[in-house]
Amino acid sequence: MNELSQLQQALNNIDSIESKSNQDLDKQFDRIIVCVEARRNVLKQRLKEKSQTCRDNIYSKQENLNNINSSLKKCLEEGKHVLTLNDFAALSRSKGIIDKMKKVENENVEHHHYNHLPDSISFHISIQTLLEMINTAGIVGEIPAPSFIKENCKVDRTNLEVEWKPIQCEPPITAYVLELGTNNMIFHEVYRGLETKCHLQGLKSSTSYVLRLYASYERQSGKTILLSLKTLDFDLNNWILSVSSSYAPLNAENTRESLLDGQFTTGAATSYSYSNEWIKATFHHPVPVTSVTIAPLYKNPKVWNPQNGNSGTLQYSHDNNNWITVGTIAYVGRQQQKIEIDNVTAQYWRLCHNWCLGTSSFLFK
Repeated sequence: MNELSQLQQALNNIDSIESKSNQDLDKQFDRIIVCVEARRNVLKQRLKEKSQTCRDNIYSKQENLNNINSSLKKCLEEGKHVLTLNDFAALSRSKGIIDKMKKVENENVEHHHYNHLPDSISFHISIQTLLEMINTAGIVGEIPAPSFIKENCKVDRTNLEVEWKPIQCEPPITAYVLELGTNNMIFHEVYRGLETKCHLQGLKSSTSYVLRLYASYERQSGKTILLSLKTLDFDLNNWILSVSSSYAPLNAENTRESLLDGQFTTGAATSYSYSNEWIKATFHHPVPVTSVTIAPLYKNPKVWNPQNGNSGTLQYSHDNNNWITVGTIAYVGRQQQKIEIDNVTAQYWRLCHNWCLGTSSFLFK
């Protein structure tokens, strides 16, 4: 018979005892007290066991907190190195763990009044400490890529000059890094510093190069940007010939080769007209020129006078539209005429005259 049944039976016996003597009543009351005391002991034992379980859980959570606290203190002591973004994410996860531990502690607060826990710890990280840790990490986030100032980037036969815009960020970057590569995309460093321009020399002519630029903060590297440039081909014999018109009876060659062979009997000529006639050389890109050599053309004297073209001019243009005169044609019998120029860089060059025009040479230096 369980305790509840015994207690109920004792109460019924009290009601049913006819004599209701003190001895009988005391006996039944003693029986009730025994039942209540037994129940009290059972409840007390269960409560003790439950409290012990809660205490053990809290001890376990506090031990985890101790371990986390020790790890964070160790990180602070050794935290002279740069704190990476992954480390910062781990710190955020640690804060989440701390919040979960506090939640567990609050869920078990109802059991704290049964037993005092004298060895509890306090765990605290100040905002100032977190700010100091972030400050030692340098630039939080990715360093942006610089941008090339393309209009200031210049190419030469064996030289490249590049310029880029400075990056404004806090803390300031420690260096710009410029790397040079070819089409195989194998790069090597050619500049490291805080200047925003670089002049590269001793390169191969007529070669495509790839420039890779990025900014760095100590050991942290930022995004990269690429720029492709090609050094110039300064073959001053590599150009395209064009003429305003041709004179059929003269049978002139009107080819680039005929103007480079050094022969007075081959070359180019325009027709007899009273308009603007020209013989033009077009390069693939602007080239520096210090002199142009021309010569009279000797053909059948019945159809062509070697002095034709006298008083014409030498001109250059950057856009094939606006022309600048830099020299005058002068007839010298069976001799070349060298027109000196003050190192002009242009893509378009021509001999021009308001009547017929001819030359057996068109040599650039």
